[in-house]
Amino acid sequence: MIPLLLAAACGRGAVEAVPAEPVTVRASVASAKVGSGEPVELEVRSCTVEGWSLALAPPTADGLTVEEAGSEGPAPAGGCDLLVQRWTLTGPDGSYVIVPGAGQATGPDGETKPVELPPIFVDIGVPGPVRPELADYEAPPPAAPPPWAWIAGGAAAALALAGLGWWAWRRRPAPPPPP
Repeated sequence: MIPLLLAAACGRGAVEAVPAEPVTVRASVASAKVGSGEPVELEVRSCTVEGWSLALAPPTADGLTVEEAGSEGPAPAGGCDLLVQRWTLTGPDGSYVIVPGAGQATGPDGETKPVELPPIFVDIGVPGPVRPELADYEAPPPAAPPPWAWIAGGAAAALALAGLGWWAWRRRPAPPPPP
């Protein structure tokens, strides 16, 4: 009976596959904090479905020199064409905002989609943000330790009160003898 209900509820038509996103782009850095004089290595991975093309601008960062470090692909990977582009960014010590290149994806029928990537925050030769516009991105202060002294004091007071009550109950006068 249950198989018949399932067959009736599901119908006879095949379920069409949900189309994947035609273009996906991810940008990342090898390390958000590098030592003084070391380059920041930026990698942008783009995956386009057949028939789609992508045009990305190079990354920008105020105060840093951007150099292309090479690319791989496009090569088929997981149902799309994978293109990996790498850049090195160098400059003086400080905190910087890297804006990976924005771009535009074009579909087989001329349809266009804007492609924007979120900014990446990096530090060169400093322990953390030093520019005022990056001050909000510092790590929060550590949490305060639990108040163990108050907990232990409360438990001791409760035990003392319980002991005093038990002692008072044991010291009550004996009832008078029956007449």
